[in-house]
Amino acid sequence: MINLNSMESDKIELMNQYFDSRVDVYDEIHQQTGISWGKQIRDIVSKYISSQKCKILDLGCGTGLELEEILKKSPESEIVCIDLSKEMLKKLEIKYRDYNIKTINQNFFDVELGNDEYDYVISVMALHHFLEKEKLLLYKRIFYSLKANGLFINSDYIIDDSNYELERFEQLKKIQKEYPGQLFHFDIPFTEERERKVIVESGFSTIDKVYENKKTKILINKK
Repeated sequence: MINLNSMESDKIELMNQYFDSRVDVYDEIHQQTGISWGKQIRDIVSKYISSQKCKILDLGCGTGLELEEILKKSPESEIVCIDLSKEMLKKLEIKYRDYNIKTINQNFFDVELGNDEYDYVISVMALHHFLEKEKLLLYKRIFYSLKANGLFINSDYIIDDSNYELERFEQLKKIQKEYPGQLFHFDIPFTEERERKVIVESGFSTIDKVYENKKTKILINKK
């Protein structure tokens, strides 16, 4: 079994390089049991996806671990997967070559998401690297990309310690000032209070917390 710390690093790395360099261990680590962000997350996410053919956007998809259960349930669905890591997407494309999946190797802030395009937007442990103004911009775009009554299903690293939250915000601001325009793998988890505030400001009408384990939570946000 691979040590969970194989995904961790003391140095700050560019987002795409961080994941490209770990593609060979990524799946095994995230399939281990007993971790708060493991397979149980993906099982819960799939519960909220219809068995009928639908259109899904996956932000920060990695190798597409969350798609396995979704495609068992809804194999005819059209899925658009966006990720910065070219190597992760290569692995995803091989695993799901028999399904209707489109991959986009870009920063999802730079991709046009469209209006009324998707039945679901999902993200699993991918959005805790952005400041509030960045998340608000992204969540608004997610809101408009969803069809009426569409769901934004977000499983992420969300904490209870507001002091730690602010400390990480300040650290990231310093990094961004020193390296403008670069996207680094640097965790800045929100408190649930701040996360809900941004979701509401983005336009979502209801927010349901359907899972919580340590510092991982799943929020289902309905348009």
